[in-house]
Amino acid sequence: MLEVAKSIQYFHSMDSEFHARFRFLGLTARYVTLTPHFDIGPYYLSYEANVFLFGCLFYEICFDVKIGHDDRVDYNSDAVAKRPSRPEIRDDEWQLIQRCCAREPKSRPTMDDIVREMEAWDITYIA
Repeated sequence: MLEVAKSIQYFHSMDSEFHARFRFLGLTARYVTLTPHFDIGPYYLSYEANVFLFGCLFYEICFDVKIGHDDRVDYNSDAVAKRPSRPEIRDDEWQLIQRCCAREPKSRPTMDDIVREMEAWDITYIA
């Protein structure tokens, strides 16, 4: 997930007259939306929206579940509110997912914050 976060961080760091914009929906084709079928406003291409969708992907990978399309598109924080008991994940991973999927967009961390936090994790443990 750190490599995914770094990729999004890279896109967020682009600042030119072309202003790179993308909607990150995950790694597989079922998530990619390059040309949406509905009119999207600027929020749907915002940094905060990408952070929410990163949190959803992180949740899905950690718990091997699928968050519904409508929950992702509507930025439904309730979709990731419950921490499944299996598999167990570390508290710092769970807290990051929750912050990424905060109901209030301005409460979400930036991708720079996410990458810094993930790089600081001690992942040398054996579960």
